[in-house]
Amino acid sequence: MSGLEGIEARYDDVLRGVNGERIFEVGRGDLDKAIPDGYLKERVAQPGSSLVLTIDRDLQFEVQRILSEAMARVRATTGTVVVMDIRTGEVLAQASHPTYDAANWKGSKPTDREDAATSFVVDPGSVHKPIVFGAALEEGVIAADGTLPVPATINKGGTTYRDSRNAQGAQMSLPGMMAFSSNVGTIMLADQLGAQRLYDYQLKFGLGKATGEGMPGEAAGRVLEPKDWNGSSPGSIPIGHSVDVTPLQMTAVYAAIANGGTWVQPRLIRETVNPDGTRTAAPAPETRRVISPENAAALRTVMEAVTTVPGATGLKAAIPGYRVAGKTGTGSRVVDGRYAPGEVASFIGMAPADNPRYVVSVFAHTPGGGGGDIAAPTFKDIMAFTLLHYRVPPTGTEPPKFVVFPG
Repeated sequence: MSGLEGIEARYDDVLRGVNGERIFEVGRGDLDKAIPDGYLKERVAQPGSSLVLTIDRDLQFEVQRILSEAMARVRATTGTVVVMDIRTGEVLAQASHPTYDAANWKGSKPTDREDAATSFVVDPGSVHKPIVFGAALEEGVIAADGTLPVPATINKGGTTYRDSRNAQGAQMSLPGMMAFSSNVGTIMLADQLGAQRLYDYQLKFGLGKATGEGMPGEAAGRVLEPKDWNGSSPGSIPIGHSVDVTPLQMTAVYAAIANGGTWVQPRLIRETVNPDGTRTAAPAPETRRVISPENAAALRTVMEAVTTVPGATGLKAAIPGYRVAGKTGTGSRVVDGRYAPGEVASFIGMAPADNPRYVVSVFAHTPGGGGGDIAAPTFKDIMAFTLLHYRVPPTGTEPPKFVVFPG
């Protein structure tokens, strides 16, 4: 009756209650019985309280099933999915791989029982780029319909950064840069922002600090202050390297974009049921404005290019009948301050893009690579089930027709 791990350990003092107690005098020998009118002290047992979680158990079951099957296909060592209601910050599902049998937990390894969403520290890679785009829109560095002359490469501190889609200096639109995950274009936007403003927006979007969702041992991650940047930092940080985050932190970033630019603290606890049956709502989540509603809407539209432009990186995340905005990423796993072998593939997205309800994030660490083949399809399966589960009607409108290289 002691909470050993997870939510039960974190809230053990709330759940435990107080044992009853009866202390009394007894005689000796044949009179080993309570002595009438002798010393007597009684304490009535007090039941503990109950916690009502935000988790939807039917959704959680399906999310765990889809995640486990996807991880098995690519022999992933660690994976996680988070489903969040963007308006309330409620986490509706939070699944980890590997998992374990709670009825036989002693047969599992401690690492199997970790909550990957809050303890799995990664360099996010390209899923970090919407932070740069959002900051650039908010600070007036570029307009949503603006373009940049994106060269094939850019050099920072002796390190050359390239794009997989070579623009050769052509004018490239923001949706095009997002669709093809342009490293060079993102770095150019970050150059105009400057190190301090980029750092400030990383903090506003919730990086570098534990969310306080409710899980014990949640990692805080790390973002570098400008004074700690080195020569290549202006190239690596905007594209999501030399940045340590958890999947839950990045889910909250995208939820802020989906929620009109307002960051809402993720939470797992909805209310406490007291021993007398009365209910106490959990404290209201922390909220803060990060970017304006107008710029958040513009950024969501830009992110729709990822799932619609021919040849874009996230086409496998598209859901028929629904507009989807999101971003692919390839990063690294951070263990004891060092990069582990392999890659961390991810996709984070929101739907319906024109009026978002939910954000789903998928992260998978594959020592042999190949995670990129399942992150977007796994997102598609989970988001499609979520929309169906909550009876969200199809979008009813078509996404814009994006031009990558305006004439």
